[in-house]
Amino acid sequence: MVSEILIFKTNIHAEGDVRKVAQLLNSDLHVRKWNIDRDDIDRVLRIESDDYNPEHIIHMITRAGFRCEELLD
Repeated sequence: MVSEILIFKTNIHAEGDVRKVAQLLNSDLHVRKWNIDRDDIDRVLRIESDDYNPEHIIHMITRAGFRCEELLD
């Protein structure tokens, strides 16, 4: 299966926020790799996934208490 890169604007900033999100993303079978650029003003979350479903990621991150919106090209 071909991987897609999904890019999101978030408000994930503190180390505790990252740990909370890490538990979710690391347990998702469709997420191959991920990272958060906490130095970027948009707190960019990049996800390499074999299932292009940004709505799933947005739902998962917002349920954890964070803002999340897809950044399109």
